[in-house]
Amino acid sequence: MSLSLTIRDIKIDDITQLKKFKCGNTSMDNYIMNEAYIQHVNGEGITNIVVSQETDQIIAYFTLKCDSIKIVDEDMFQEPRYIPCVEISRLAVVSNWQNGQNDGFNLGTYLMGYIVNLIIDEIATKVGCRFITLHAVSDKVTWYQQKFQFETRTDEKIEDAETVYMSLDIRNEDKLNEYYEHKQSEKVI
Repeated sequence: MSLSLTIRDIKIDDITQLKKFKCGNTSMDNYIMNEAYIQHVNGEGITNIVVSQETDQIIAYFTLKCDSIKIVDEDMFQEPRYIPCVEISRLAVVSNWQNGQNDGFNLGTYLMGYIVNLIIDEIATKVGCRFITLHAVSDKVTWYQQKFQFETRTDEKIEDAETVYMSLDIRNEDKLNEYYEHKQSEKVI
């Protein structure tokens, strides 16, 4: 299957078409129809839409915003630290593109991989961030764990019982090990 997608920022001209967006989750549909654009222009969450070039239809969207995780490590610091993160605050795919319904192509899995790589390769290399966070609906927790190695978090950030707060540590372990080896070699000298 040859698939051509365009991923781009939401624009004012998209609002009419977004009123038709249906993913099967009322909250996600309402967000893209009523809140995404104004939050985008206010800088509260940046929304990208996914357009099928074959049909010129919006088939998915995702929204990224800043977040932080409170870390308590009294061996390193007396006070809790707030570690910067990028939150995937929304990710939705229209119903007829979900679960491989379009020639077996799983758009949600593709987009999640795209988003994780975008954050690691583009955002985290320019702005300090250590984690990717999200609030997973209960039936997607295992998917995030198995496909993308997200872990559930039990800190005070849990806002509602309908979602599970999760994070993915994206620090570069090779660079971290290189640093510790360097520090060790300094002690030897």
